[in-house]
Amino acid sequence: MAVPDSRAQVPEGILIRVLTLVELVIALVIRKAISEVTTRAKQAIVTINGKYPIC
Repeated sequence: MAVPDSRAQVPEGILIRVLTLVELVIALVIRKAISEVTTRAKQAIVTINGKYPIC
């Protein structure tokens, strides 16, 4: 017996749109995480400079 392919029933255009939305969400999450890390790094550098001035 042949197993019906469930992917064949989904129109390709909708699938591409869903994938694009998923990619956008992932990109936003990554961007948010990177900005959070850089913000924390800057705060850490300011704290270190405050305690141990480099200049």
